[in-house]
Amino acid sequence: MRSTPAFTIYLLINGLIVYKYAARVTENSALAAFVYMVTAGGLIWLLWRRRNGRISDSAYFSTAAVLAVLLTILMKQFDPAMLHVGRYAALHEWITRLLNGQFPYASDTYPSGFPFLFALALPFYFLGDLGLFQIFSFLVFAWLIHRWFGSGSSNRLICLGLLVASPLFLYEIVTRSDLFSNMVVVLLYLTFLGRFIARAEIGMTFLWGLGGGLILATRGIVLPILLVAFGYLYRRVKWKTAPWLLGIATGFCLMLAPFAFWDWEYLLKSGPFALQTSFAPGWVAFAAILASAICGWRVTTFRSMLYAQAGILFGAITVALTLASDAKGWPQVIFGDGFDLSYFSFCLPFLVAAVGWPDKAQSGSQLARYHQADLK
Repeated sequence: MRSTPAFTIYLLINGLIVYKYAARVTENSALAAFVYMVTAGGLIWLLWRRRNGRISDSAYFSTAAVLAVLLTILMKQFDPAMLHVGRYAALHEWITRLLNGQFPYASDTYPSGFPFLFALALPFYFLGDLGLFQIFSFLVFAWLIHRWFGSGSSNRLICLGLLVASPLFLYEIVTRSDLFSNMVVVLLYLTFLGRFIARAEIGMTFLWGLGGGLILATRGIVLPILLVAFGYLYRRVKWKTAPWLLGIATGFCLMLAPFAFWDWEYLLKSGPFALQTSFAPGWVAFAAILASAICGWRVTTFRSMLYAQAGILFGAITVALTLASDAKGWPQVIFGDGFDLSYFSFCLPFLVAAVGWPDKAQSGSQLARYHQADLK
């Protein structure tokens, strides 16, 4: 089947999470990971045989709402202060320091995101639980699937099932992490970018670029995603990509400017630039950027763009994991703190969408009709 690559990567990254955390309750974590992969693979195969069926929109959205409630209940069972996962603490501390008039990056939690990431989390900070950011993102992703696949498509439920059956996604929920949510925001932007930029005037195209600059001002890993999108867009709008790129650069700089004027030296040497570039050697980032540029010129459909973005993210993280394993040893990077396996959450929404993508268009979705070449 055409989704086999995405399906395989999905099983590998989730099997790796099971392998890591099952070791805390059993000596046979490898067996647990194998059982998970076989079971999940079998269930996906059974679901795949019933793909392209139909289900009412009310049943789909009711299922999404129930799952959101269950995920919220699951999340509330865990106190983030007791999990010793720094990403939630970094979000909370960054916003708290900013609201108190303190330079937000000068924190013991070492926040590594760019400013717009924290701006996205700010409403949920005021609601009293940053974890709601992840629940909201789940609902946004469920809505995006509906828009992509079309009204009535049962493939929407396959995607939701894949997501909630993912140990990696459940880890994101339990720890109130923001990696999955970050990528959902990126997908939301790309979805409407492809829909509206073809009809936009130069000024509006620049504004779309400003939005892309804000998206880039979440994490540097968004850059290769946008590079793939550039090639996809260029095939459709040609010269309009110039003001779009200018807008991206402008939006990114405008978002960083207040913090650069605040404390440029700290921002550059100990802030997100330094922390994000320490993830892997420079040549890995260069290779990811080069691969993104090449793939961008080859993708012709929205689905192939998702595939390319998922593959590049997975490849970059896998190379970084391999290098860390070589330097620190396999046990340290898997069972210790030598590497953060949750980075694979970056490619999870792309993989889930690619695995569940329907073979033909369903009615009721403007975006499905717009991207009809993807659904043939």
